[in-house]
Amino acid sequence: MRMPRIASATCPVCGSGGAYRYVEKSFRNIRSTWFRCGKDGTLFISPLPAPRELTGYYGKNYIDRKCPGSVSHHFRFTAENKGMIFREYALSLSDVGISFEMLRKRKILDYGCANGFFLDFCFSKGCRKQDLYGHDIAEDLLREVEKKRYRLLGEEKDFFDYLFLWDVLEHVTEPRALLRRLRMCLKPGGIIVVQTPRVGILSEALRENWEH
Repeated sequence: MRMPRIASATCPVCGSGGAYRYVEKSFRNIRSTWFRCGKDGTLFISPLPAPRELTGYYGKNYIDRKCPGSVSHHFRFTAENKGMIFREYALSLSDVGISFEMLRKRKILDYGCANGFFLDFCFSKGCRKQDLYGHDIAEDLLREVEKKRYRLLGEEKDFFDYLFLWDVLEHVTEPRALLRRLRMCLKPGGIIVVQTPRVGILSEALRENWEH
């Protein structure tokens, strides 16, 4: 059953009001109210966390954080789990018609790269390390990316052939502004691939226990 519509909740994607409450979620001392846009179906949190709150959550010790019901980050970022994640990447690329050959000898940015698993995947498929770039707000994970000798995002413009955001866009406060900035990093004709959580029968059934 839909909860009452709240006119003050404005969709960050299409800008329309009148979204309805979808679910309440909590983790330790953090609580959030999720709304669903009545126009385009987008799920979003309102009010949005402040930038300092996001930095505090993601910036340090992110690997130690685990919401109820979710996969432990300690396990997700282990070598034993890498094979499953690689298969997920392969399926996702296939879904959007990107072959391994298309990625080779191309400049690639993984925005929100965590510990560089997708960069590892690209390297395993024949991409050169000098062509693989990452960026993340989590300082401890970004240090792992540097240790693997991948490159970090700087002030590049008109530079990348491919730009990937794997389950990142839902974590930022201004998604459209971020995409506009990242578009400047792309070469003419470059491609942005965005993956976000799937909302459907599982989220409806699990509600506050739903994890993407």
